[in-house]
Amino acid sequence: MSKIVKYVGLDVHKDSITIAIADEGRDGSVRLYGNIRNDREQLDKVMRKLISQRSELHCVYEALRIPDLPAPEEPGDRLRRCSSGADPQESRRPG
Repeated sequence: MSKIVKYVGLDVHKDSITIAIADEGRDGSVRLYGNIRNDREQLDKVMRKLISQRSELHCVYEALRIPDLPAPEEPGDRLRRCSSGADPQESRRPG
């Protein structure tokens, strides 16, 4: 059986993460999954639940930083940082 592709959007705040999910395709549904605390265990729990549903996840997030999550190093890295209006090189510039 093939995996179902889901696009997961994470809007990260200091104390919380809002999660939205979109199904693959132009006609795929888009829905608010919910809010969780901004901690690694909560995020892992949600991702494991989605993966257990035979889902292939494509994740993006909008934030300054997710604690303990490495920033992408090279173009094409699997982890991508998305931020509206921000310079994509800004996160890689020294302090």
